[in-house]
Amino acid sequence: MKKTILILWFLLGIPAIARAEQWGVVFGGDRDISEAEYEINRAKKNRPPYSSAVLFYRSGWYRSVILFQGKKEAQAALTNIHNQLRQGSYVVNVDDWCPNWQSNRVTSNKISFYRC
Repeated sequence: MKKTILILWFLLGIPAIARAEQWGVVFGGDRDISEAEYEINRAKKNRPPYSSAVLFYRSGWYRSVILFQGKKEAQAALTNIHNQLRQGSYVVNVDDWCPNWQSNRVTSNKISFYRC
């Protein structure tokens, strides 16, 4: 399937590099958006700071996720995230976990999140 998509992008002149998969570490889940925002702010103030921390709304939960450029980077950061933010954090392919997430950004009470 992925080879077919890459071939189509090539035929259409779309650079494959622009379509790289997005990976993340899910480190929190809250029903209340304010509590989820607190988790995101805590991650951004962490040492090292995780400035790519964002919220996703998925299956009735606001999920706190730190985005990474690739799977290796996400896996490399997982131990620190376990130790500093939350045990039980896990790596996901964001594009599979929340399809079309980039086109579903929503703002509620001045808090932005991606709807899955």
